[in-house]
Amino acid sequence: MANILQQKYTPKLSPDVAKIETARLQDYVLKNKILDPDYKYYSILIIGIYIAYITTLYLVAITSNYFFVVLLSIFFGVIATQIAGLMHDAAHLAIFKSQKMNHLFAGFFAATIGSNYRCWIDKHTQHHNHPNRIGFDSDLEVPFSFTTEHYLSQTGYMKWLRRYQAWVYLPMCGFLMYAMQLDQHIIQLYKRKFQALDLLICFSSIFLWYVMPFILFGTTKAIVFISIASFTTGIYMANIFATNHKGMPQLAKDTEMSNLEQQIITTRNVRPGRLTDFIYLCLNYQIEHHLYPKCPRRNLKLLVPYLKDFCQRTDLPYTIQTPWQSYKNIFSDMSQTAKNSQKALKDK
Repeated sequence: MANILQQKYTPKLSPDVAKIETARLQDYVLKNKILDPDYKYYSILIIGIYIAYITTLYLVAITSNYFFVVLLSIFFGVIATQIAGLMHDAAHLAIFKSQKMNHLFAGFFAATIGSNYRCWIDKHTQHHNHPNRIGFDSDLEVPFSFTTEHYLSQTGYMKWLRRYQAWVYLPMCGFLMYAMQLDQHIIQLYKRKFQALDLLICFSSIFLWYVMPFILFGTTKAIVFISIASFTTGIYMANIFATNHKGMPQLAKDTEMSNLEQQIITTRNVRPGRLTDFIYLCLNYQIEHHLYPKCPRRNLKLLVPYLKDFCQRTDLPYTIQTPWQSYKNIFSDMSQTAKNSQKALKDK
């Protein structure tokens, strides 16, 4: 169960120390050219992913065996999440030197998977600026509770499901894609009063994700494909991002500390490895990513030795777990939150 750090929390880094250490980290990054673009890596990655994207659509179109349609739809969900990773990297200006090129490609990647880049980047920027800070981090606005305060504030369908939140977590993640698309294409655009560019992005995204399969595959196959691909994408995407911050300390609005300390204590890494790095889009180096979001994903591991040493020197927690440990902790935290909160309801 996550702790909420109140204003009385005493930061381990004073403002002066945080300023000095941030400058040292910056010197290390510049000296080792960690932020330099990696065009070769991203070219191979983008070409490979889009070859898989086109090939999968072609194979679904020509096959009449629905067992293979299901398998290919699952695989397409994995590809879509990999494309979401490319959108994420470009949004952080980690692929090209040019800001314009990064945003252009990010918009293309987003449209490919039925997302609205302009809406997504606004919310994601809030998360990076205020990770796990209540009232600021949009990623805390999820149906699942990791604190008693959030649990007791639940309304609607989650008020009835919250007691079983740990058990419904995984299947509900499958609907994340639909929830994101509803939010980005309808709710957020309505709040922005539908600018012309937003409408163009919205229609192109919806066409690619929901209309094109019917043109390519026919009705029945398209329904199977869209349903399974969306469900797979939701589960894959949710479980990459959940391991980064869920169950980690949450900050009250008025908690004061340096950005350096805030990013480290609210973030969890997943133990690296070649396969893990690929599956997690290198976001398993989440501490490093939050401190240097513009860093190309393959260079994030170069920051690890420095930050481990820094955390040891300053007595800050460098949280790193295996994938199994992180999922187990998330499940346990949700179960414990529900148990403690139900007890609090009975004691009222």
